[in-house]
Amino acid sequence: MKSEIIHRGMWNIPVKAKNVLCPDGIYRTCRITAEADTFFTIPAQCQVRGRTVTGFISHDHNAEDDELYFWGFGRNMAAFFPDFEDAWKFIETRIAPNRSIESYELRDIFHGKWVINLTRDLSKDWTGKDYHISGKQVK
Repeated sequence: MKSEIIHRGMWNIPVKAKNVLCPDGIYRTCRITAEADTFFTIPAQCQVRGRTVTGFISHDHNAEDDELYFWGFGRNMAAFFPDFEDAWKFIETRIAPNRSIESYELRDIFHGKWVINLTRDLSKDWTGKDYHISGKQVK
């Protein structure tokens, strides 16, 4: 699906992006919150299950050229994942391959039933190949 950035005004200020692929595999419209802070990313917000997830929009290195991907962060990021298995799969496929991420935590914000942590010690292994994922489910 082709992503599209909507511009407004005579200076072509970006205001929203349509058909942005989110971590849960659903295409959504994201609101652009500020001017692009780098050449590759645009700060944005996305509504997921009644929560506002803050993050940025960037091109996905695994997708077509015209497709944008939403990278969320913060405590509401878990709104994308209703269960433990989906969150674990996201950490393994999207977060772990990025060798510059030293620590990452994802918690169930709706029921508090699970938490997943990724840790990587870059001071001992500067290549970032070694990491540890731990998860805890509360019944």
